[in-house]
Amino acid sequence: MSRPAGIVLLAVLCSLAVVGATLGAAPSPASAQPGTDDCTGPVERPAAAETVIAAQGLQVVGDRYEKRPATVSAYDREARPVWSHDLGERGRFVARSVDATEAGVLVVSRERDHSVVELLDDDRRPVWALRFGLGDGPRGDVDARDALLEPAGLLVADDRRLVRYDLEADRITREWRLPDDAFADDESHVSGVTPVGDGYLVTVAGNGTGSLLSVGDRGVRWRVDGLRAPYSPQSLGETVLLAEMGADRVVEVERDGDVAWALTGLDRPRSAERLPGGTTLVADRRAHRVLEVEAGGRVVWTAFAPWEPVDATRSVEGDRPGAGALNASGSAPVDAANATYDELAACEAGLLALGTNRSERAVAVVDTGPPAAGFGVAMAAIAGLVVVVRFGRGRSEHSD
Repeated sequence: MSRPAGIVLLAVLCSLAVVGATLGAAPSPASAQPGTDDCTGPVERPAAAETVIAAQGLQVVGDRYEKRPATVSAYDREARPVWSHDLGERGRFVARSVDATEAGVLVVSRERDHSVVELLDDDRRPVWALRFGLGDGPRGDVDARDALLEPAGLLVADDRRLVRYDLEADRITREWRLPDDAFADDESHVSGVTPVGDGYLVTVAGNGTGSLLSVGDRGVRWRVDGLRAPYSPQSLGETVLLAEMGADRVVEVERDGDVAWALTGLDRPRSAERLPGGTTLVADRRAHRVLEVEAGGRVVWTAFAPWEPVDATRSVEGDRPGAGALNASGSAPVDAANATYDELAACEAGLLALGTNRSERAVAVVDTGPPAAGFGVAMAAIAGLVVVVRFGRGRSEHSD
């Protein structure tokens, strides 16, 4: 629905700092969008729901990385892009993670000297955005690597700890520090977090090193060391699914470190999500693709996502924790379609064109202090910040 130009003031905040955000209404998923045909790979079985993908926007060229646009995009059941946002257009350097929540799409990204956590509503407009790593406030010494939107606040994975941030009070209310020996080298950092019971599963990734930790109120409950750059943990009951990027595989690992199942033949995968139907959704980073794979390695759904997808989720189709371990063991090799450079470049152009086919522009406001009292209904569910929305026309970090 079109809206007149002007400014809609949703609330008044204390001490405002503006972050540019260019977002628009999502196009209809009824048909493929022009220019995005090269984004669609082989689809043997349509997906159960929309797939949201975050691509960090880096491409390997020889022995170096070349910067490309970082994007957050959604693909329909037939792996056709239906909406896309160029994060770089809003100052974001790379994307780090994405999560589909009841309140909207939660995106974590990195600008050149700080990180940003933001929530997009069902129309892909910013509800709020928070900068971390700037200034002397409670967020000043936090580098957001991953985030969870919880009733108690925003759970943020910092470099070497977890913190819970109260959006309404603008303060950190809880902290979980991880043991120093979980960080094997200078590049080690928290690489993923997911809730489990009354605690969290946390992955730590370094330069080919890594660990999986179960963390609760009394500290570390158990841990698995010797992993190679693990990311994106998901509890499956007796096992944990994760992307072991440094080993080019996705694994189900047991608490004693034994691997119950492995998906091999991948190229630096950065995320894995077990879906309720028993398949696994994989962001195969260096291959610029997202795959839905059966237990035996058969690929049933493929989307190409330049450049370097770091996270993919289809959680909207059911509770992610409800997925279970596979009735399978051993190693399953993946034989999936690849896209050529020209096809990836054409897909990139299509995604960027799709992102600029907007009729509205929104400018999100990030607060640097506690918000004023008297929030509207839209903010009540997440006890969060608010935005000023202006409508108008228009448009070296590499995870290793």
